[in-house]
Amino acid sequence: ELDPRPGSHKTAEKLKEALTKLKLEAEIFSDFTYEEIKTKVNDLCSREEDLRKSDCILIIVMTHGLFNDHLYSKDTHYPSNNLPPFFTTKQCPSLAGKPKLFIFQACRGDLQDTGTKVMQSTKRQTDGPKSSYKLPAHADFLTACSTAPRHTAFREPFIEAFCEELSSQEVKEGKIDFLSML
Repeated sequence: ELDPRPGSHKTAEKLKEALTKLKLEAEIFSDFTYEEIKTKVNDLCSREEDLRKSDCILIIVMTHGLFNDHLYSKDTHYPSNNLPPFFTTKQCPSLAGKPKLFIFQACRGDLQDTGTKVMQSTKRQTDGPKSSYKLPAHADFLTACSTAPRHTAFREPFIEAFCEELSSQEVKEGKIDFLSML
């Protein structure tokens, strides 16, 4: 009963193309029920050998959303924080010490943010040297949302900018980390 999201499939294809150019495996899943989402995530976590070879996991969810960070599936809505626990070190040990990235392109309410014009800086910062430490179960998670809590999301600028960043020369040459890119 929700409004259609025209152009979503084209946007997903652009994302897949940008990720594939970076030599990342990318798949698109459309119009899943909540049970299908849980099954797909469980199946992914059970691919231990494939995940051991992976450097990270990136899950991008593009859908309608509502207050309290709930996302819509084809048949219901669910809290966005239901997805990351599938990938804890206990649930998915083959991803221990590897980044687990979640990007949610969805509204988080109905307030509209009109924005503020600011100057853009071209300087980028990098991470410092790495040190060794014991990993907590919820380590290495990064969650990014396309809008602030209680606000609507603008799909086009967010995803278009993300695709442009993924296609930038700095990313292709490995000169920028994911957090700085966001």
